[in-house]
Amino acid sequence: VLEVTPQGGLKGVRIYEFDKDYRLRVLRRAEGAEYEGGNQWLMANVAETTFDQNNTGVSFRDFVQWQSVLEPGLLNVLLVKPEKMSAWSLYSYSQHLKENRQKALRYEIALWTKLLYPVAVLVMMVLALPFAYFQSRQGGVGAKIFAGIMIGLAFHFLNRLLGHLGLLNDWPPFASAVVREQEEALQTAAQSRGISLHRFESSLLFNPDVIRTGSGLAYKVFTPFWKNCRSLAAPNAPRAAPSKITPPTQWPKSLELSDLQLLPNKPWIKGLADAWTPGEAGGAANVRAFLKQAVGDYSVGRDVPGVRGTSLLSAYLHFGEISVRRVWLATQTRMNDETKTFRDNADKFRAELGWRDFGYNVLSNFPRTANEPLRAEFKQFPWQDNAAHLRAWQRGMTGYPFIDAGMRQLYSTGWMHNRVRMNVSSFLVKHLRQHWLRGAEWFWETLVDADLASNSLGWQWSAGCGADAAPYFRIFNPMLQGEKFDPQGDYVKRWVPELKNLSPKFIHQPWNASSEELQMAGVELGKNYPRPIVDHVQARNSALAALKMCNASRGAALDT
Repeated sequence: VLEVTPQGGLKGVRIYEFDKDYRLRVLRRAEGAEYEGGNQWLMANVAETTFDQNNTGVSFRDFVQWQSVLEPGLLNVLLVKPEKMSAWSLYSYSQHLKENRQKALRYEIALWTKLLYPVAVLVMMVLALPFAYFQSRQGGVGAKIFAGIMIGLAFHFLNRLLGHLGLLNDWPPFASAVVREQEEALQTAAQSRGISLHRFESSLLFNPDVIRTGSGLAYKVFTPFWKNCRSLAAPNAPRAAPSKITPPTQWPKSLELSDLQLLPNKPWIKGLADAWTPGEAGGAANVRAFLKQAVGDYSVGRDVPGVRGTSLLSAYLHFGEISVRRVWLATQTRMNDETKTFRDNADKFRAELGWRDFGYNVLSNFPRTANEPLRAEFKQFPWQDNAAHLRAWQRGMTGYPFIDAGMRQLYSTGWMHNRVRMNVSSFLVKHLRQHWLRGAEWFWETLVDADLASNSLGWQWSAGCGADAAPYFRIFNPMLQGEKFDPQGDYVKRWVPELKNLSPKFIHQPWNASSEELQMAGVELGKNYPRPIVDHVQARNSALAALKMCNASRGAALDT
């Protein structure tokens, strides 16, 4: 990081590194370092250091995420070894340097070196193939083995070349590390049996590797991300179903579905069965029902948990029972010849499909966000560990009716309305100050639409530590949220039946009702419905104090 004088002169250079917990610490200072100035970035030719969690180097786009944690007043510097950068990062950064009239030769040489090496080896292999072929025709077993090795090496380096050029994706670019490992094992097993494995990018609207900022970086804010997506060609329509699928001549031995014992022996399984119709037919029925009515008032209805104002498609999309591109096309068809108000509402729904893409974009480019905050300073946040509070939240027994209704709906049906999801997650990470991972883990266990990308993005949004996140100091008031989005208490009455006889005035804050009204409604606070486990005002003040402490420790770490 370059330190500059108020007049713009170079004062010195601080060399930072990240420890295992991604905390910055100063290694040393270098006075009078040489540097190249530009409109946005500065390069320091001192003590080039590679920064990343594996200590193997860092790409241009990956490093930029750390700029937000550096001290104000210090200009950001990239300390990157070109030989450690990927071909795409070298290309993006050299283009950026040339656009800003800076020297890019060093990075262009590294790029061409990275690309030409496999080309040279490939040419050598191709020239050797005819020789190998004739040797195999005229020679014995040894010659045939030699020919096979030569052919295998040729295909290996061809694969490597295409990978460098970005023309070959062995896995969908948004696949997680676990999925890639599984598919790699599957590919190995299939090839050993002479079976071809084909992959198709069909679970998203847009390829995350294509959506980039002007500087070639991954997006961290949804609005420009979605604007970029909408500037591209519309997603392709799904292909028609095949008229016939040829079955194998002999089916392999297998188990009956019931032998797998997939259904858990839990009391809530009936609620799941009543709420969902799994399969493509169920997903298609939801699309038709949503586009027939709710989509026309989506901007308003999507926030009212007591009515069916959302599509209920998340689980079907997650399991691939219906294609997101099919949903997009059906929505576009429905928008034709409709009023502007209708089209605006439908477009709002399509933006929610884009938010799903955005989640995969973040996870693809920052895979650590499945378990770590995108904003590194939140690694120091003083979370609390209170098992009793966590249990009360999980079971819908917090004493806040709007929160409890959502948690009970989740446990019963495996799903929760989005407006309520934002409230229950805010309550856990701010009122109770529990680590956002505790909430993500519970959602992962209970949601039928549990999706790693969306789940991680949503919880980090609520905790203020992720991409395009709501600031941590934005703390939902569960009483006001209930009164605004469930004014008659219909949602609460359905999922918290012990309060069904309370008037709308007190259903979101029963502790403010008189003893006479509570008695008439059959409510006994502390007995058949809990009192609030935390006080709203005190919890809010405590959360803000924790945020202030986190910011203070962040500043101290930078000054160390």
